[in-house]
Formats: sequence, structure tokens, C-alpha cells
Amino acid sequence: MDPRPINQQLAGKLNIPSLPEVIIRLNELIDRGDVRMSELGEQLALDPPLAAKALRIANSAYFGLRVPVESIEHAASVLGMRSLKSMVMQALVLDLFRNLEVIPDFDPREVWKRSVVASRVAMDLPRRRLGGASYEDLQLCGLLHDIGEFVLVDHFGERYSKLLKQVAESGEDLVAAEERVLGVSHVELGVLVAQVWKLPESVARVAEFHHDLEGVAAHDPLVAHIAYCDAIVDAARLDLVIEDSKDWLPAGPRDLLGYRRTELEPCLRRARMLWGRSA
Repeated sequence: MDPRPINQQLAGKLNIPSLPEVIIRLNELIDRGDVRMSELGEQLALDPPLAAKALRIANSAYFGLRVPVESIEHAASVLGMRSLKSMVMQALVLDLFRNLEVIPDFDPREVWKRSVVASRVAMDLPRRRLGGASYEDLQLCGLLHDIGEFVLVDHFGERYSKLLKQVAESGEDLVAAEERVLGVSHVELGVLVAQVWKLPESVARVAEFHHDLEGVAAHDPLVAHIAYCDAIVDAARLDLVIEDSKDWLPAGPRDLLGYRRTELEPCLRRARMLWGRSA
């Protein structure tokens, strides 16, 4: 999908948030490849909350370091390029949308919660047929595949919340309902956000096609992987059980990737815990 016509169609109508300058610069440095950790440290230091998060993660039990990480440069070195970029994007999205208006009978933070749980499931699922996709790549795709929904919530507010409720009750395809009622879908906006933010092509492709369950998602392993994540998050949210997974897993991605029940069960269990359900 070429996002330029969408951008022209929506010019001035929807607010596509721009990236803060410090994050643009960080991404440019990371993508350059030959960047020095001192350069990353200097850039991180320009955003104190981001720098504090980098230090906190680098000092977490996950890395098991004997010597505390006290400098931003050291934190960048410990985290590595991919993890740092993923952390930056998570912090950015959370900051941009943390102040979305709470709408009657609808909490926009649930959209964020679904994305966070999907990003975790994306790393938990087997990486069969995904080639060189790293855990950080999968985390980013899981986190941002529904980024267009944030834009719709931000712009349409209660109107969008009512649409989501109607879709849940009727079973209508979400993308079709969005296009019918709002004139634009979250997948179109996801591609547009990916362009504005200069995100990897993999993120844009997943954002565009993760609902195309019998089309691209039935033939592209990465898109199929994220479609699986969506299904597992919904199963956790709705208290569905693994014994009925053939009923709630989309057929196209399921046939392409063929993840076994024994592989899916721990993923569903973790998703349930992250969502706040009993395991």
C-alpha cells in the first residue's frame, strides 16, 4: 500500500503524531551501524526519562551484571542496538498515548494493553519460518501492528469506542466496519504512521496485512506470526481455552505456520497472566 494517497486524503483531518527530535536522531544513529556507544549515550542523555529507563533495564536481573551500570553509554552497550531501538519505540508510544481521553464505557489504555501483550506473545511463539527475525523485531511488530487504532481513538473518541462495541457484538470484520463508518481503517493509518516514523518495512507490512487472514497472512510467515499473536491475546482476554484453539485461530496463518498445541499452550498461559486472568 502506498500511504501517500491516504496522507493526502486525510491531510488536516487526523493527527498523526510526529517523532520527538531526540528519537529521530537516536534511530538515525542506530540505523547507521557504525555508531559509537558514546554518541548513543550523548543522545539518550537529552531525554532524562528515556535515559533513566535505559539504566533501569540494563541493571535489571535479566542481564545479571555484577557491576552496576551507572553511565548512559554503558547502558547503551549492555542493551545493544536492537534492544535499545525497541525500548525507545515502546517508551515513545506509551508517552504519546498515555493521555488519551478516557471515554465512557471504554478505556483507550486497553488498546495499549493488547499491544503490549501481543509484543510479548510475539517473542514467546516459535520462530518457525521467520528467517532472521530477531526477538526485538518481533517485539516491535507485535507492539506496533495496531498503532493505527491509537490514531482512531485519539481522533474519533466515543464514536470509535461505540464502533468497537458494535463489532464485538455483531462479529463484523473490524477493518470493513471502520471503512464503512469512519471512511478509514486502522490498517491504513498503521502504514501511514510507519511511513511518518520511518519504521522498518516489516512493521509497515504487518500493520497493513495482519487482518488479511486468507490473503497475505496466509502466505507471509511474519504477518501470520502476528495474526497468531492477535488470536492468542483475544483468547486470553475472552477466557477461551487451548482445547478450542482450532475455533479461534485463523485458518490461513494456522495452516502456514502449523504451531502445535504444546507450543501454543504456554503462550496462552503467559498472555492470560499478563492480561490479569488466572493461569
